[in-house]
This record gives sequence, C-alpha cells and structure tokens, in this order.
Amino acid sequence: MALTISANTTMLWLMTTDPVNGYRLVSALFLRLLGAIYLIAFASIGVQIEGLAGSQGIIPVGARLAEIAADTGSMRYLQLPTLFWLNASDPALIGAAILGGCAALLILFNRWSRPALIIAYILYLSLFHASHPFLNFQWDILLLETGFLAIFLTPQSRVVILLFRWLLFRLRFMSGLSKLSIGDPAWSNLTALDTYFEVQPLPNPIAWYVHQLPEWLLRFGTGA
Repeated sequence: MALTISANTTMLWLMTTDPVNGYRLVSALFLRLLGAIYLIAFASIGVQIEGLAGSQGIIPVGARLAEIAADTGSMRYLQLPTLFWLNASDPALIGAAILGGCAALLILFNRWSRPALIIAYILYLSLFHASHPFLNFQWDILLLETGFLAIFLTPQSRVVILLFRWLLFRLRFMSGLSKLSIGDPAWSNLTALDTYFEVQPLPNPIAWYVHQLPEWLLRFGTGA
C-alpha cells in the first residue's frame, strides 16, 4: 500500500514539475475526442452529401467544379482544394464520408493516428468545399483548423500547443467582437438571448426551456 501511494505521489509530482508529462495525457485525450468529433461530422455529412452536392442534389458539385475550372483554369486547385477534382460522382462523395469515418475510428482508438489525422483532414476539407455553402458554419472551419494543427501535435510540440491556445482565444474573442461590431443594440444591451431561442437557425429540444430562464440569467449569458 505504501509503495502504491508513493508511486502515485511520484507520478503526480512529475506531472506538475514536468509539463511534458501533463501534455502527454492531455494530448492523448484531446486526439481521442477529436476522433469522436470527426466521426460525428463524417456521419452527419455522409447521410446528406448526395442530396446536397450529388448529381441530383441542390447544388451539384460536378457542375460547380466545371464552372470554376472554366473561370480559373489551372488555379482551380488552389482556389478550391478538394479531391473531387479527380472524381465528383455520387459514389465518390459517399465514399469520402465513409473513408473519413474509418479514419476517425482509427484516431479514436489510437491506431495509426498520424496518417489517420492527415486522411481525415484532407477528406473533410474536400467535403467542406464540395458542400459549400451548406458546411459554411463556424464549427466546420473550427474543425478544419483544429484538425490541421492536430496533425503536428505531440507532447513536446510547444509551438503547436501555443497555436491551439491562440485558436481558442481567436474563437472566443472574435465571436464576441463580431456581435458588438454589427451595431445591434440587442448585444450591447445584453438582451440578445431574450429572443435568440425563438429564432435560432438550428433549434434543439431544450431551447424552449432555456428561453423560460429568468431575464437576469439570460443577460448574464449574453455578457459571458
């Protein structure tokens, strides 16, 4: 028992005195959770991609790529980086989502994580551009930025860890700043949440209940 307590104490001491040990645990957990998020993202777009960007979809990606190629020539690969320049058929779209889901599972279960991170990033970037404007949400861009940085993440990569912190700061700071910069008094007066849950673009089952919260709490949430 004494040896066990001593070993645990030593481990905790090392994690607090050696940041690399702490980063190793956090990095491993972060990548596993990122794999789960990738899996959800690929599953979500996989059941929609044919209807959104397929040959009979709302905005067929094949026709869109042909227009871009006619306008930009060889620069099209830089303007719209996507694997679907090679094949924009419906099976290719669905296959990309399935392959992305498989890569996400590898990340989640820590199997060939680095190659899987690269594959997941490239496939989601391809689907992101193929599904424009349907994937043009803040969380899609956040997943791409996070996924790109995660490719280079190791417990010793202080620069990458710093870039993750910078990404988190930009996300929160710019989200707040953009709301104030539009000049809508609902944000500057902290009353935006009084009506937000009635008009939000992606409502959820608990929105009605949150809307019933006291006004002081909604204002606190707006300010936060």
